[in-house]
Order: sequence, then C-alpha cells, then structure tokens
Amino acid sequence: MRKSSHRSLFAIWFLLMLTAASSAQSKDFALKSGDRVVFFGDSITEQRLYTSYVQQFVISRYPDLNVTFINSGWTGDTVNGNPCVPCAGVGALARIERDVVSYKPSVVTLLFGMNDGLYKDFDPDLLKTYTDGLSQIIAIIKRETHARIYVMTPTVYDAQMKTTWSHTDNYNTVLDRYSEAAKEVARREGLPVIDLHTATTAALTNARKIDKSYTFFGQGDGVHPKPEGHAVMAAEVINAWGGHGFNTGFTDQIWVPTREHRFEVNAPLPWLGFKLSDTILTADPLLAHLASDTFTLGSVPVGHYSVTVDGSTAGTFTADQIMKSGIPLNASEPAMKESLALAKAVRDKEDLEYLRWRTLAKFADLRSKAAAQAEVQKMTEEQFALAREKAGPHKYVIVLTSQEMTK
Repeated sequence: MRKSSHRSLFAIWFLLMLTAASSAQSKDFALKSGDRVVFFGDSITEQRLYTSYVQQFVISRYPDLNVTFINSGWTGDTVNGNPCVPCAGVGALARIERDVVSYKPSVVTLLFGMNDGLYKDFDPDLLKTYTDGLSQIIAIIKRETHARIYVMTPTVYDAQMKTTWSHTDNYNTVLDRYSEAAKEVARREGLPVIDLHTATTAALTNARKIDKSYTFFGQGDGVHPKPEGHAVMAAEVINAWGGHGFNTGFTDQIWVPTREHRFEVNAPLPWLGFKLSDTILTADPLLAHLASDTFTLGSVPVGHYSVTVDGSTAGTFTADQIMKSGIPLNASEPAMKESLALAKAVRDKEDLEYLRWRTLAKFADLRSKAAAQAEVQKMTEEQFALAREKAGPHKYVIVLTSQEMTK
C-alpha cells in the first residue's frame, strides 16, 4: 500500500477517534448541554477575565455542549453590602434575585470574601457577617433554583503591591481565615469547593521562588489579578469541572526511510490566546497542563527530530520526548492567531452583556431602556454564536525532520 493511502486511512481513523473522544469527554465534564452558568461575585469577577477564559475552554473543547454563561460580578461587593461609594453597588444579598435567580441558572459559582474583611487586620465580627451572608446566599439559590452551586474561596492578596486602599500588609492571612470559613460553609451545605485561595497563593509563592520580582498584579493593586493570575483561577475552575488538557496523535505509524515525516490532525485551538510566561508555567503545573495541548506518536525511530507546527518552529525533540511528552501544538503561530481571535470574540460577548445589565440600567427613567436592553441581549447572543464558530478545531500540520538522515 502506498504511503498516501496509509495517511488517508489514518486520517479517517483519527476523525472517528476524535468524535468518540469528544463525546466521552463531555460525559465526564460537569457542565451539560443546556446549562445556564452564572458567575456571581465582586470586582474580580467583573474583570471578565477568568470568566472569559473558562468560556473559551468550554466552547473549544466541548463543542457539543450548548451552555450559556452570565457574568454577575459587581465591583466592591461583599456578601451583604458594598462599602465602596464610587462602585454604586448594594451587595450580593440585595441583588441576588435580579442578578442570579432571574436567570434561572442551573450552575452558580460564588466568589466573595476579598472585600468582606474590609482590608484591615482580622475582625471576628466581620468574618461572622461573611459566613452568615454566604449561608444566606446559598439558601436563597437552593430555595429559588435547582442550580448546582460551587463555593469559591477568595483569591490571594499580594501585599508587596502596596494596595492603596488597604490598611494592613497582613491581609492575605486574613483571607486564609475567610478561605477556611468558606470551605466550612460549603461542607455544612454539602457543596463542592473551588479553592482559588490555595491555588493563587501557591502559584504566586512558587513563582517568586523562581523570580523574586514576579507578580500577576499591577502596581498599587494587590487585589485584582492580571491575565496570568486569572488564568490560574480559570484552570482551577476547569479542573474542578473535570476538564483536562488535550492530547492527540497516532498510536501506530508506517515509518518509511525518508528524512521528513508529515502529519495532519484536527485538534482544538490553543487555550487562552496569549503566551504565558515560563515562570507561571513552572509555578503552576495544572495551568501548564491545561495550556499545552500536545501531539504524540506511539512509536518513533530512535533519533533527534526538528519539528515544525504549521510552519512554525516547535524545537528539537528526541523520539522519546515525542512519544511521551508530545509536541506542543501552541507552537503554531496560525493557531495562536485564531485563538486570539476567539479570545476577543468571547470578551466582546462579555462586554456586550455588561453593557446590557450595567451600563444601560443606569438610564432607568428612559422609556426606551427595556427595548435597548433587549436589542443588546440579541447582540450578545449573536456575538457568542460567532465565538462558537471561531472555536472550531484547527487543522495542524506537523513536520518531523530527522537530524540523523541526510537529504
């Protein structure tokens, strides 16, 4: 049989395996088709970063799932108030009916606690207010919906950034207690926990062991993570839901005595759409796993191979590395560009949703407000449909060139 015929058979076999694998993955994933997910939280949720990253992962890895995502984050929120005067908020309990229950969610994530300690040394009364309020939020969601609830612990606070509105350098130790309290509330309520506090604290601590100057926060703000910090958060959410990195390839090949070997595979776009630093990838193995889809081969002749993915240099690999670790598909510049376009499409959807429920809501006295919000909702849905189109698999061309064989 000619080599081209073998490749055609392999291509057909791979597509069948990919379809079967996608179906099997969906069965193991926490989200189901038809789910309505509400991310309920404070300004860290309102940043619309980890929420966007989670959506990118879901629609590119689980294309058969028709899931709706709604961001209900509000800057300055605590569970029962909003002490930030410029934020114009009322607190989670005061807005839960409008911003959670009214959406008829089937999944709700709760991310509060960062603001609840009021950026000062530990106060047991404030902690009790937090735990009581979190319990009330859960009780309302249980009573008014059938949603599956995930309790998130508050993220890390970086005192080295000298947050301008903080009154203590020990706030992360305060958040340690809030994190444990959130876990206890979840245990008492029989709910799963997504432990963002442990994950972000560990990632930042490990990164600083590599580079003392590293941070995923901006100057003067140790509260709101930048993209790499939100990527750590998103990885924890995805992991809690049963998501994992994608590996594709062939378990067996026909190796002919040629210097160059070419493979074509359909696989998901690289996650995130931007390059993560080597520091955070080393500091957070889970993030590194989810952010690096790979191509492996079941058997490779001993030797060294120069590898390109879609014409982009991936590096030099031994046969053992190709078989065990795999070739990173995010080496593909064309695929990374497509992933960046997908990321923008999802963020545009998040921004349109924000326009509908936050910006237009300010114009309460205008009779045309409701109609305008309805039109923006249509735009939001259209934009997310566009994002789904951009989330389709990419055709990767992987070329292995043997360094031992002469031309």
